[in-house]
Amino acid sequence: EAGSRGYQKRGISWGGVSGDVDYFLAYTDTEFDGYQRHARGDGKGAMANIGWQITPDLQTRFFVRYRETNHETPGRLTRDQIRNDPRAANAANLAIDARRPQPGSTWVGNVTTLQIDEDSSLQAGLVYHTYPMDLNESLYRQQLDYANLNATLDYRRRHRLFGLDSETTVGLRVTHDLDADVRESLRFASNGYAAGTRTRDFRHHGTDSTLHVGNTLTFNDRLRMQTGLALINTRRDVQVTWPSSGGRLRDHDWDYAPRLGFTWQHSARTQWFGNLSRSVEAPHPWSMIWGSNQYFGPGNGPSTGRQRAPVPMQNQTATTLELGARGDAALGRWELTGYYAHVNHELLSVELQPVPNLFIAENNASPTVHRGIEAGLDSTLWQAAPGRLSLRQAYTFSDFRYRHDARFGSNRLPGLPRHAYQAELRFDHASGLYAALNTEYASRIAVDYANSYWADSHVIFGSRIGYDAPGGRWQAWVEMRNIGNRHYAATVTPGYDDVGRDIARSTPGEGRGIYAGVRLRFD
Repeated sequence: EAGSRGYQKRGISWGGVSGDVDYFLAYTDTEFDGYQRHARGDGKGAMANIGWQITPDLQTRFFVRYRETNHETPGRLTRDQIRNDPRAANAANLAIDARRPQPGSTWVGNVTTLQIDEDSSLQAGLVYHTYPMDLNESLYRQQLDYANLNATLDYRRRHRLFGLDSETTVGLRVTHDLDADVRESLRFASNGYAAGTRTRDFRHHGTDSTLHVGNTLTFNDRLRMQTGLALINTRRDVQVTWPSSGGRLRDHDWDYAPRLGFTWQHSARTQWFGNLSRSVEAPHPWSMIWGSNQYFGPGNGPSTGRQRAPVPMQNQTATTLELGARGDAALGRWELTGYYAHVNHELLSVELQPVPNLFIAENNASPTVHRGIEAGLDSTLWQAAPGRLSLRQAYTFSDFRYRHDARFGSNRLPGLPRHAYQAELRFDHASGLYAALNTEYASRIAVDYANSYWADSHVIFGSRIGYDAPGGRWQAWVEMRNIGNRHYAATVTPGYDDVGRDIARSTPGEGRGIYAGVRLRFD
């Protein structure tokens, strides 16, 4: 693949089957100049997937992946810059040459499945992941050594329950940090201290263990009920290990997540579904130090002003009701879902200090509510021997806001458009040629929790022409994105209260670009 602004992507893969073994190997590399200035980057990686059918009832599969990336960080822009000069880089990011090299992540895993009998199976999985990072995006350099271990064990059985067909799953999931240590130093000389001076060492380890049981009970051919319960144990160990006057937090918590759901096949072409559930999200250990309001005071040398001790945080919990339906009709395949969630202690991020002394914290919020609608429709507008003309549409309504917060009342949560719409009109010819037009709309986005300033709404259009050779031997395509070269904010990093000021919080979406690709297959 190749395209605008220096984008290039190359890949090669090889796979096959030999007796009881199947395999797939792949390598990819990318490079790009980026839309903004100071946004150049590159990456490369390889993966392997090897499966072995040891016996008719026992199979195992190994996964290996390695990837390394390096990219400059152009930073966020103001709304005025998005409108008038979206390719600019944030001046502070340029001044400190902000960048994020990731020396290389390695992911090694295995999934083994034993078919005990025709009604029951046991599956075990184990993954080791190491992903060091070298963050150079502020006045401080942070060298992170991350490694964790993930294990799963699931037992599934079909059986009779209350005289009805039933399927039960019992499982255990464990995620454990083996290494999560950070070394922090000055990137530039400051206050009489030379570049490279050590400022802090800290560690943020965690272990999440979940024991879960679920059941699907079939009342008849039309009605099924799903039930489940998860018990969740979280452990956090966060400590500033240097200077020695830093603090330590050890936290241990239990929580639970029940769920009740149903599916009802109203007719051959319509299905209703619903769920009532409680969800739990534990705070990441890093947020307990980055969200801290306890700092090294004067007299602590280069560590002065840095967080000295972690703070406790609570699990985010939500009780959610979801109702929806899906089916086929004269208009096409459709799905409509509505949901309403009461959220307690929601984990929200906020930028407290901009670059060059970047400080983004995550903390628990007062009660919030999430409610919305998701709708999708895939319609065939015309079909005959030459081909098919189709229209795919997706709409999302998202109303996320505070519930009577002492300061922000019922303000919307920033960073998310209330309305989002996507559509693609596509013609597929029987020969393999196709052509498509697409569009995307998003309403304006609040950029701070006070809702004092908003990023603009946007509508963009794109097109794609391609050819899929019969038999899949080769494919080729050309795509134009953002045909009208619309300037818009793709994402927002929220602030607390900007008091109506235009602060640099938005990352621009890409402008007009042309991209092309080709894929060849050799048997």
